[in-house]
Amino acid sequence: VLLQNKEFYHKIAVPPKEKKYVLLYDVMEKARDSIIHAHRFAQANGLELIEITDRIENAFIPEGTWHKTLYDIGVEEWLGYIENAEYVFTNSFHACCFSIIFEKEFFVGNRDGDKIDHLLESFGLTWRRLTPRDDLTRKFEKIDYEPVRSLLEQKKKASAAYILSAIQAVEKKRERVADQAEGTDSET
Repeated sequence: VLLQNKEFYHKIAVPPKEKKYVLLYDVMEKARDSIIHAHRFAQANGLELIEITDRIENAFIPEGTWHKTLYDIGVEEWLGYIENAEYVFTNSFHACCFSIIFEKEFFVGNRDGDKIDHLLESFGLTWRRLTPRDDLTRKFEKIDYEPVRSLLEQKKKASAAYILSAIQAVEKKRERVADQAEGTDSET
């Protein structure tokens, strides 16, 4: 996911018809913390809350919220909602990755596992993890994407070098096996 740039994904993304919204993308475990924070934030900022979820049982939107829930959209639409959101609230690793790629203001709720923590640590963004004490209806610090872009470029180069090295190692091994097989054939 992170090896491609935002222009690559922009070509795939289908922009939503909604404008000026907070995107809530919750997956897997019940994401009440993300939902509550997203609801409060959207209300405080006069923005619509659009929730994308794969499980209707996860929906827990307080009454009175200007809210829409989407259950059945494709990858292209999903990318479009992230790219065009004013803010993203999520507990999804991939939504975090795309929030970084599209340089969105995003906040991360609870989720089992440590993939998201490693991702946030890699880009110096651990402070985007939500806690029960956070009050985002007041002022919050915005992400400075300049150092994030720099780190992302470094990581892309390192990943590309690793992939190229792995491919070259497999090619060399294949050549050695072919040479050995040829030597065995000439002996018989």
